Amino acid sequence: MSADSDLTLVNCAVLDVRTGELDHGRSVRVEGGRIREIGDSNAPGHGDRIDVDGRVVMPGLIDAHVHVMASTLKLSSLAHQSSTLLTAKAAPILRDMLMRGFTSVRDAGGADWGLAEAVRTGLFQGPRLFISGKGIAQTGGQGDFRDIEEVALPDYCSHSLGSMTRVADGADAVRAGVREELRRGAHQIKLFAGGGIAGGVPLAYSHFTVEELKAACDEAASAGTYVMAHAYAADSILRAVEAGARTIEHGNLITDVVAEKISGRAYLVPTLSALDGRVRHADELGISPDVRELMVHVVGEGLKAIETCARAGVPVGFGTDLEGIIHPYQMSEFSLRAAVQTPLELVQSATLVNAEILQMEGKLGIVTEDAFADLLILDGNPCDDIAILQDPARLRGIMKDGTLVRRDF
Repeated sequence: MSADSDLTLVNCAVLDVRTGELDHGRSVRVEGGRIREIGDSNAPGHGDRIDVDGRVVMPGLIDAHVHVMASTLKLSSLAHQSSTLLTAKAAPILRDMLMRGFTSVRDAGGADWGLAEAVRTGLFQGPRLFISGKGIAQTGGQGDFRDIEEVALPDYCSHSLGSMTRVADGADAVRAGVREELRRGAHQIKLFAGGGIAGGVPLAYSHFTVEELKAACDEAASAGTYVMAHAYAADSILRAVEAGARTIEHGNLITDVVAEKISGRAYLVPTLSALDGRVRHADELGISPDVRELMVHVVGEGLKAIETCARAGVPVGFGTDLEGIIHPYQMSEFSLRAAVQTPLELVQSATLVNAEILQMEGKLGIVTEDAFADLLILDGNPCDDIAILQDPARLRGIMKDGTLVRRDF
């Protein structure tokens, strides 16, 4: 569907995600992909008038940690696949994210400027993409996806579309890697600052020297952007933030002491559904009982981490980190986190907080004049019941950039 140049949604219950309250009987005028005016439904409209019949109109959701190129959980295989085939496989992943209500996503390694441009220009249907290019990993660390028998560093690690990471050692090499990803259109930089579960590197391991971490953060800051740091363990989290990282991805093992130290300096982006999804498919994926038990434990620790950060005043965003067969579990992040967060807090994490993370305050994650016209039309207020967002039958309309990509009312 081509972009609607001028239309007005009438009889809207506009959701204020700051308070969770609804403003009934409102109209939202959209022009050129932006919200131009919010007024009374009885006032004269502009262009086409679309009656939403009193339904809730809220900002589109934002997922701050996705991998749209990860069509398989075997990440090491992606670098050897055809770039055109990988791109084709990304198309349904992007479309499905949009159809769940995610109108913006931050790719944490893999997507390039070409894919972002394909979505922006309408060649692919999907959420607007904020890309990191290739994540930067140290030799032998999380994100170094080479097989154990690969001795030399193959050229594809830096250049293959399917390679989600590049390997860099030493402050100069890290700095050069950051500059290269920025040159290729990265909106932010992804850095592997510690171990993980899926990659087989112990969670407690910290990656990169302080000088290497600072080199990445300084280069990103010089370009007006920031570093998103993969880290689970408390020591890795603190090292990354003290070096200048702005967001901590995962962060499941953060402590009260570290949360207090990073408060006011960084955001936490939990991704519980990534491990939970693997547990659901543990038999199919051949995950051993010991690793399965560890994953369940780390998910539980992730819930505690959210509470820890909330007490310390660390803003908590919304991410999923899904790959391969677990991509469909994007909405389960809400139900997992509902154990420790209210519906309002969950909605805010996927709207207001993530808009701040993307440095798009006032443009995304809120229904206000001059914001992008990325909107959801719902039967019910998700700030009262988060299950409303998870029920496809209650998601009645999706607008991205002023275009109604789904209309079921």
